[in-house]
Amino acid sequence: MSSGLYIMKKSFLTLLAMVSLGALAGVVPPDGRAATFQDSDYASIEVPEMAQAVQFFADVLGCEPIGPRSEATSPGSMLLACGPGSVVELTTAPAGAVLAWRDHPIQLRSDDLVATARSLRQKGVNALGKPRRLASGQTEVDLIAPWGLRVELISRPAGTRIAAP
Repeated sequence: MSSGLYIMKKSFLTLLAMVSLGALAGVVPPDGRAATFQDSDYASIEVPEMAQAVQFFADVLGCEPIGPRSEATSPGSMLLACGPGSVVELTTAPAGAVLAWRDHPIQLRSDDLVATARSLRQKGVNALGKPRRLASGQTEVDLIAPWGLRVELISRPAGTRIAAP
């Protein structure tokens, strides 16, 4: 396994989403907070093409497909394990749907943002600028998934690294 993929699988993904996706993208944190995944590890994202999205989350971000939520109730869905305790559910958007997430990023945490951003660029992910330091001391960089979803990478606060299983 390459070191970039190791970073992705072991320490890259603890999801936090800062998205107001409404009914179209269904991000629902368990504690009912509007759109923050700081303390939760689940996001549901509508995508225009399932195969493309699964390939991006699996090949680029290192997530592992674990199957549809339920063939009976969610035939157009795919669950992906994205690191310790993190799950992304991809659902197929209805044809012609306007995807609400275009203006709202999905925010992903990384223990080594610079190395993660470099690895993603090497895999052809479009970055919007270079990593920048925030007032909090954390670093962030914005990326674009192949179908237009904005992905915001942000470094973990000091002392909050993900432990490898």
